[in-house]
Amino acid sequence: MAEKSLPAEEQGAEKNLQYQTRRDLSSLNSAFDVEKLSGFTLGKFERLKSSVLIDKLFKEGKAVKLHGFTLLYLYHPLSSFYPAQATFTASKRNFRHAHDRNSVKRLLREAYRHLKPEFYKFLAAQNQQIAVCIIYNGREVPTLAEVQRTLEKAIKKIPVAQAAA
Repeated sequence: MAEKSLPAEEQGAEKNLQYQTRRDLSSLNSAFDVEKLSGFTLGKFERLKSSVLIDKLFKEGKAVKLHGFTLLYLYHPLSSFYPAQATFTASKRNFRHAHDRNSVKRLLREAYRHLKPEFYKFLAAQNQQIAVCIIYNGREVPTLAEVQRTLEKAIKKIPVAQAAA
């Protein structure tokens, strides 16, 4: 009932609010504005979903292995305006039940979400974009503190990007 009382312009503006926000962020210059992107959220455009880029990441990407975690990364221009896109996996071999795999992936996303502002500052200093796949290879569901500690160490092991050839 409240929607009908709004003028037509305001109704249209309210429906397009998400697109306006995206446009505002996409108007950033080529140097990443870390202050605008460093919130503790993990939005739709920060997730790596492109099957072509995921295949390329597994074929050409570098790996950092640390205590049951594998972090695959590939410095590559992304279709997003964010400095990084990430995907998270847990092995079906190690976690037979879907609810266990889902809880591990939820922990991985949560830990990444908290480390993201520091990671974005690291990437902004290099003016690079990166695709990341975080894989948990352990056999037991980890704690959040363990995931955060290990993921922080793994992210710090990512070397600085070489100059584009």
